[in-house]
Amino acid sequence: MALSQDVGETAGMPSQMAPVPAMPRMKPMLMTTAMAGKQSKKHYHMAYMRSDGSGITSVDNDHSHDYVVLQTPEGLGRACSPAPDGHTHTLMPMEAKEKKRYKSNDELVSEVRALFKEAKEYESDSRKKADESEEFRKGNQWKPTHKSDLEEKQRACLTINEIASKLDLLSGYQRQNRTDIKYLPVEEGDARVADILNALAKNICEQNNFEYEETQVFDDQQTAGRGHYNIYIDREVNPQGNVVIERYPRREVWYGPHEKLDASDAEYVLKSKWVSLEWAKSEWPHKADELSPSSTLDDKDDPHHTRPGEQYDIETKKKPASIDGPDPDFVNIAKKEYRIVECQRKEYNRIPVVACKMDEFYENIDGIGKDDLAKLRTIPCLSVFRQKKARVRVTSIMNDVLLSDEYPDDLPAEFSIIPAYAYKIGRDWWGKVESAKDPQRAINKWNSQMVDILNKAAAYGWFGDKNTFETPQEEAKFKRNSSSPGFYQRVRNSDKPPHMVEGVKFPNELATAIEQHRITLRENMNVNPELLGLNSKAESGVAIVEKKRQGLLGNEFLFDNLNLSKKLLGRVLVALIQKTYDPKRILRVIENRNRRTPVEIAGKKFDEYDPADIRALLETADLTKYDVVVSESAYSPTNRNANFIAWSTLAMQGAPVPLTLLVELSDLPNKQKALEQINAEIQAKAEDSKAKYNTEIQKAMIAAQSRGGGSSPGTSQQIPT
Repeated sequence: MALSQDVGETAGMPSQMAPVPAMPRMKPMLMTTAMAGKQSKKHYHMAYMRSDGSGITSVDNDHSHDYVVLQTPEGLGRACSPAPDGHTHTLMPMEAKEKKRYKSNDELVSEVRALFKEAKEYESDSRKKADESEEFRKGNQWKPTHKSDLEEKQRACLTINEIASKLDLLSGYQRQNRTDIKYLPVEEGDARVADILNALAKNICEQNNFEYEETQVFDDQQTAGRGHYNIYIDREVNPQGNVVIERYPRREVWYGPHEKLDASDAEYVLKSKWVSLEWAKSEWPHKADELSPSSTLDDKDDPHHTRPGEQYDIETKKKPASIDGPDPDFVNIAKKEYRIVECQRKEYNRIPVVACKMDEFYENIDGIGKDDLAKLRTIPCLSVFRQKKARVRVTSIMNDVLLSDEYPDDLPAEFSIIPAYAYKIGRDWWGKVESAKDPQRAINKWNSQMVDILNKAAAYGWFGDKNTFETPQEEAKFKRNSSSPGFYQRVRNSDKPPHMVEGVKFPNELATAIEQHRITLRENMNVNPELLGLNSKAESGVAIVEKKRQGLLGNEFLFDNLNLSKKLLGRVLVALIQKTYDPKRILRVIENRNRRTPVEIAGKKFDEYDPADIRALLETADLTKYDVVVSESAYSPTNRNANFIAWSTLAMQGAPVPLTLLVELSDLPNKQKALEQINAEIQAKAEDSKAKYNTEIQKAMIAAQSRGGGSSPGTSQQIPT
């Protein structure tokens, strides 16, 4: 409908509120009106305000209203144009409140405890393997009963840790080939905003020492089979919020059933932390009274105490027995510690959404009434539909006390805990160590037996009787000199000298078996000498790099899975950036970063932009709706050095590699200044060559004129430039 330009006093509006023909563009929005109309037909409308300043209401009582743009003493405003009977309405903002689902504290505590027991049972086999794998890496590779039995028999019990060095090699490769999180614009997205996000992400990662946290996650991944990132907003130091990225302890995370490597299909995840009662009270002072223990932990004779081994009844889902006595999963009696469990659950709901394709308007109207929803459907330019939406509910408990239950605005529809798996099939997951355990046990066993055999082989001795030596002094002399070459010894009867007894012969087959187990272990872990660049006679850097790449083929899945987790981390990170960074803060961060390291935005140096232009871009770009693709870019000097070696080798072999490219790939100091000097020299040489070319052309033309007696009539000679 056309925007009404003339309402005058007939619409019940003061004459000083004269209509004006235009309205600045602004963000589209939904509104509602106050009740109006004749007493028998009082009603209200839903309204939609478009980006160009026009608007329309829903159809009620067989009529609708246009928006009218008015010039008021306070500035430009809007009002509804009058209906045929002359009535109008006052416009008001519309707010749709999300519906909350309430449960009692006891129900929430019981649900979290039940989910904890369920997840613990679901992951029990994999977690046992993971714990054992970590012990193997640390060198604790003998079962306690076997070790004590061998020590009791005074037999060798060696640990030749072949696993740790293989894992250290892969860890070193990860450290030398780190990557940065990188955002790329989607389709026609603004590359400038993507580069701004890249600068912010880099700044956040540096503040969190992300490269070291990532390496710890990788070590958990390859050793135990799973590592975890934890990302959240911390507002304790900075009220605006600082994004925190950290490695979370592997043993303190449990997932619900899922198949995908990034756990995006899991319905819940739990993380825990053991704390003292005093610490918990300081964190949740409003819960201090409830956090007081219902029973004294020192009173071991209390019949209500639950002892280790007593299990929670998962099937009946009854109220936890720990309400009357501590459950060892949640209370450590010996250390007087409590386990705080945070449960993150995804809840799904089909919510009403209103959209206007022309204005690219999209709004969640969950909580709106049925009548209002029906009214919105009568506005021609709007479409109303229902959309499945996931949100994360976070519930924290300590033993039998509910600490908090909320839907955090800071948390997107993803968990704050992000896993990085090594191997995963169904509910089972494991790391690189698992396949090496048996060969490692065999290596330890055979090496121990080899030592026992060598001890026996070295146990040679002498036999004699009381008549072998003439005197006790001669016997003592023999004991001193028997191991010396060329010694002389007097005996009573030279036909009956002391008789030597030799030890057991060492079996070479045992050494062969040990070496075979070493080969088996190396093959099972896919960590071969090629990773070190060994056994290679190649002289070129390219060949060495290629050799290492081939040696890594059996371990690429580790780095692929780590990258998958990193991409999910990048998606959550951009959502948290949108929650915590306003335009002023973004501009301040980028300016500070540019002072340390030059920042480029859409291929242009940040210093070449007018700060006002960047500020205007940030104020108009809606980061909450900006979509990006998460990728990676080279990070470490080692990675750049590998590229530098490859291009340098090509240059030495005669390939036309520009000098500027080699300088760009290098880590030389004052690289930018060197590039400017090189470019200046290239430009000077080009101009010098051009001048020489022009000179030669002039000489040739003069010579031609001399031989031909001058130029022909009607022609002119021009020197090409």
